[in-house]
Amino acid sequence: MTTPTASDQAARLRLFVAVSVPDPIRVAIDEAAAPMREAVPGLRWTDPESWHLTLAFLGGVPREQIGPIERAVGETAASAHPFTLRLSGAAGVFTGGSGGVLWVGLEDAPMLEELAAGLRRGLGAVAPAVDAQPFQAHLTLARSTPNQRIPGDLVERYAGPRHPWTVRRLALMRSRLAVGGARYGVWAEWPLE
Repeated sequence: MTTPTASDQAARLRLFVAVSVPDPIRVAIDEAAAPMREAVPGLRWTDPESWHLTLAFLGGVPREQIGPIERAVGETAASAHPFTLRLSGAAGVFTGGSGGVLWVGLEDAPMLEELAAGLRRGLGAVAPAVDAQPFQAHLTLARSTPNQRIPGDLVERYAGPRHPWTVRRLALMRSRLAVGGARYGVWAEWPLE
């Protein structure tokens, strides 16, 4: 196996497919999370402007694969229809070797799960690096470093909103790594029809 060179890395775009979170939902979650940020300032708190629900992470994609990826995402969006999601009002933690993730959950969302499964099937043929992790709908609030632990009682402190919203679009997003965290931008969007 060869290690990618700097020029190989520059020729790739870091992409993922996501559902956006409307501004009123962001504001409500941000207000509910404020006491947690004050309690554990050492965590790397995500910017509410960047909050989204990742359905499929593609990683570093060569530019020549973007067209087939766009077609696969567009076909998936065209075969779906708008649906409603609702926040669960609860938080949780994922732990792993690279630190932990503090997240906000959703109530059962079978339509979102079907959309994610359809995306992964459609993208599997054109983007073999699509994330194989089992899909779990969540919105990332904060990350810890590998040697930092997210306090267990932090999850219990979160009394978040249970607001619903309607998902009407699917977005192919670009992620750019930067000091202070990744920056996200919409590469392309498709309506759910």
